Amino acid sequence: MKDEIEPSEIKTLLELVANDGLTIDRALQARNISRERFDRWCEGNDDPDRGRARIFELAEISHEINLIRDWHQRAQAGDWRAARDFLAHRHPEQWGKYRKVETETPPQDMVFTVNLGQELWGDGDVPTRS
Repeated sequence: MKDEIEPSEIKTLLELVANDGLTIDRALQARNISRERFDRWCEGNDDPDRGRARIFELAEISHEINLIRDWHQRAQAGDWRAARDFLAHRHPEQWGKYRKVETETPPQDMVFTVNLGQELWGDGDVPTRS
């Protein structure tokens, strides 16, 4: 299997990432290029600032910037929800709702707390903790 990827394939991959918002992995799937082959191709120039992988990182960033601009324009016009929702889905770590759930309460005690709450607010017959 050849490791080189044709320039026309690279152009198409970049368009899928920068213009259409696909992740690199989804763009590779769409063009039937394995991740392993892509990684080997990237190793041909792995300079962190100008390497082949960096080009695709910049394409993702470019798409995000365009969505942010669109978001601002839509917000000014009164309809920004579509871009917001796409950003939250596509980049959840930067744009998604932050949800952190931690508990140190053992599950048995949690059941008791829920049951006690149901008893206090009258949500029907609730078994008590034995």
